[in-house]
Amino acid sequence: MIGAPSREELAAYRRIRRYAVPRSMIEKATARRLAGDWHGACAAANVDVAFDLDGVAGEYGAEAAAELADDLRHFAPDLLRWHLPRVSGGGRTGLVARLSLALGRYGGDRAPAPAPVLHVDTPALLCGPQRLTLAVRPWSPGARDWTSAPHLFDARRAGDLLRHSALAVTTGGGRRRPLARLAHEDAASAENPELEEHQGRRLPDLDLLRAGMITPAELHPLVSAALFPARPVPDRPDGPPGVERPAAVRVRCRGEWHEVRSGHGGLEMPHSAAEQRREQALAGFGGKIPGCFAVHRVWRSGDGRLPRGLREQREDLFLRAQHGDTDGVLRLLDAGMDPFVRDGRRRTLMHTLSALDHEVLLPRLLEAGLGLEDLDHNTRTPLYAAVCEIGPVALIRALVEAGARTDTTDRYGRSLTEMIKSNGRDDLEWLRAG
Repeated sequence: MIGAPSREELAAYRRIRRYAVPRSMIEKATARRLAGDWHGACAAANVDVAFDLDGVAGEYGAEAAAELADDLRHFAPDLLRWHLPRVSGGGRTGLVARLSLALGRYGGDRAPAPAPVLHVDTPALLCGPQRLTLAVRPWSPGARDWTSAPHLFDARRAGDLLRHSALAVTTGGGRRRPLARLAHEDAASAENPELEEHQGRRLPDLDLLRAGMITPAELHPLVSAALFPARPVPDRPDGPPGVERPAAVRVRCRGEWHEVRSGHGGLEMPHSAAEQRREQALAGFGGKIPGCFAVHRVWRSGDGRLPRGLREQREDLFLRAQHGDTDGVLRLLDAGMDPFVRDGRRRTLMHTLSALDHEVLLPRLLEAGLGLEDLDHNTRTPLYAAVCEIGPVALIRALVEAGARTDTTDRYGRSLTEMIKSNGRDDLEWLRAG
């Protein structure tokens, strides 16, 4: 950012800090890292590991593999996710897509040429699952060089964050650019050399703290410890806010104020079942729908405007789903959140399964009665959405086995087979053949 961020930029980053790296992810990844299980830490932080250490040793030598293994024991994938560049315009919170960041080079002068480099790759789609991939390969052309920034992903060096943040602010330095532009600009040019992105940008956390929009207790624990080294150890580990039970929202209905609440697996309102059936029948004949029933229709269809409180509750659920917070979604459902709610694009929770642990959530959603053929604003079914968003093969198989139709098209007339081909999904040839 150039100068102080706008209120809109601060609001976007506040949303990112709340949802992009959930508290449960941080806690699980930290526990696995402290137990010496770096692979488990990656799994907890939705990071896919595309190598094994034996393979690295065989290709690049035992010394390089040993150096890498030592670094991986202290690798904090949740901290890396916290600091990765994001697109924050237009209410978006996703990772900048198709980035490759070099985190470390191994083997020294004795490594075979080319030397092995630890890379992290961001997702192929901004709106798709927010999974990362950790890979070892020679230096990738166009990779961002983060090898000089271990404080952004190595727990041993996380305490250096404050010093590096002060450097970025006081260098005058480089040309600082909004994160939304990073996907379209080179990191440097020969005519106008710039600092690497991680060296030249302001730390959003400092701006959020200064504006009073976040507290130290809401930061990633390693970040809060680095920025506030003299702060007493908290009774509870720091981290983003957890799940809260959906609160009642007041709705104007027939000249009165009624309370509507998402609870017991539905949208509760002070109207009897008989009243609700009568209003549904009237609506079928084109009759005017009063307040509570109009809200219920928008809540279940995704078409129209909700009262602010319900809109925020819906956003809370779908942002947690977008960022892979399976625990958060389950806790909301356990607290009574209506599983039939749709977002502003008419997507149900079924449409978000590519980003979540479908082995846990799919059976629960099917048991609740969600449909496999429900259509979003693009007339895409959950199966079609999973193919579009490069969802995992295991999810797509599970949807087909549950009875999802494979002969569907979207609003543009494109068949599932065409989408598989368009996305280069060679791993779904079995579905095309079927």
